[in-house]
Formats: sequence, structure tokens, C-alpha cells
Amino acid sequence: MVDPCHRGRGLGKQLVCELHSFAERKGIKVLFLLTTTAADFFKKLGYEVTQRSVVPAPIADTEEYKNICLYRQFVCSRILNPLKVLREDRQGCRSSLSPVQKD
Repeated sequence: MVDPCHRGRGLGKQLVCELHSFAERKGIKVLFLLTTTAADFFKKLGYEVTQRSVVPAPIADTEEYKNICLYRQFVCSRILNPLKVLREDRQGCRSSLSPVQKD
């Protein structure tokens, strides 16, 4: 979470883009997140609201997933593409591992 006095500068987007690059380097194929307030922010970065039934057990078994804001939280996911192509993706994340955009 970005401190309110630093919002609107693109810091949150930068952090998420760095996370995408890190995850792709580690071979992670899909990212999941829980949010009660930022689903729209993450949608702009390529995440989709996801059915709770498809969440992997290691996430579904966490305290946060089971108990915190259960009825107000959104589960979002983003599939990462392992292609090592330098470009700016549709969400504006500069990454050496971003998916290729077909025009």
C-alpha cells in the first residue's frame, strides 16, 4: 500500500510492475491477490476478478483468505507470460519478460 501523501505519482504501479518482473524471473505463472479496496487499480494492471473456487490451496489456507473481510474482499489474478521480450505491455509495465502484444 502506498502512503496517501505519495499517491498519484505512479509508485503503486511501479511496485506492481517490479513484482511482475520478479515473479516471472522465478518462473511463477500466475499471481493472486486479495484486496478490499483496490480491485479497480489492479484491473488497470491486467488483473481480473477471480472465482474463489480456483484459488490454490496454499493461498486458500491462509488466515487472510479465510477470515479477513471475507465478504468484502476481491480475489484477483493475473497470468504471467514467460516470453523474454523487452517491451511495454498494455498496462504500461516495462519488463524484460512481458507478453508480446499482437496488433
